[in-house]
Amino acid sequence: MRILRALAIGFITALVAMLIAVFVSEYLTRLYHVPEMEGQRGMMIIFFIAPLTFIGGSAVGLVTAAVIPSPGAGGFLKAQGFSILIVIVLTSIVSTILYLAADKPPKIDGKYLALDFEVRVPAAIQFPAQMNGYAVSVSLYTDGTQTRVAYIDPASMKKDATGATLAGTVPILSHAKTRELFPSIANVEHGSQFIPLDLPAAPRKENEAWSDWKFATRYADDTSATGADRMSARYRVTVIAH
Repeated sequence: MRILRALAIGFITALVAMLIAVFVSEYLTRLYHVPEMEGQRGMMIIFFIAPLTFIGGSAVGLVTAAVIPSPGAGGFLKAQGFSILIVIVLTSIVSTILYLAADKPPKIDGKYLALDFEVRVPAAIQFPAQMNGYAVSVSLYTDGTQTRVAYIDPASMKKDATGATLAGTVPILSHAKTRELFPSIANVEHGSQFIPLDLPAAPRKENEAWSDWKFATRYADDTSATGADRMSARYRVTVIAH
């Protein structure tokens, strides 16, 4: 009977710990800029954080059940309540430490920021005949890591004899030493290029004006971008009104 009681307390505590951790990690993984690409952030939560906290919560429940062996329903509720309280306290401490250690998004006048961009794709780059909503995208890379992706609606692109212009917005989430735009056109040679941005780690009011046009410096395979197929971009920082 004691074994079943301990197992029940351990299981319930593990379930509570896992649910709390999944809820908290949804915010913390965004704060730590875990990449969204190919579901990396979701997989980290589901296949790493959730199982780890389930095991930890189970251990807390089993130990609490052994330390508080009071019989009956009252004893069960007492042990269960203490084990859940311990999980909540531990989760709060760890979450607070992680939050304080994280690189918070920069602000201007106390408001969060986003990056408006326009990317110019020269006529030398041919778009695929068949395009869906994921065929064209522009990512923001910060310190060499992809942090956000803006998918471009093909119908929104402006085309003329010299090429096409892609426009969009991505949030600025960190005080990065380096930032790059990465426009990508699926299944096209040299259709993905890195365009370095000239922005300080904490953007300022003057960065709200449109920049000069900046050219790509390298292709996705890290070879130098040269010739008529080089993309270019201009950008500005905008304040998010909320």
